[in-house]
Amino acid sequence: MAQAVFEQWKMQLELLDRYERQADCQMFLAMVEAVTHCGHCLMDEKFTRMQTLRLHNEGELD
Repeated sequence: MAQAVFEQWKMQLELLDRYERQADCQMFLAMVEAVTHCGHCLMDEKFTRMQTLRLHNEGELD
């Protein structure tokens, strides 16, 4: 599962090269860190944090 998620985000990064969206770039790097360092164990925590970051960057959270 971790590899599939990584591949999905890797494809997203290729799109980000065109659009340069900073928030998604940060989320991608956080996902890479989660997959690289600990595989499954922190992925849920990282994903929750990334979702919070995205909402914050989109102005949905204060």
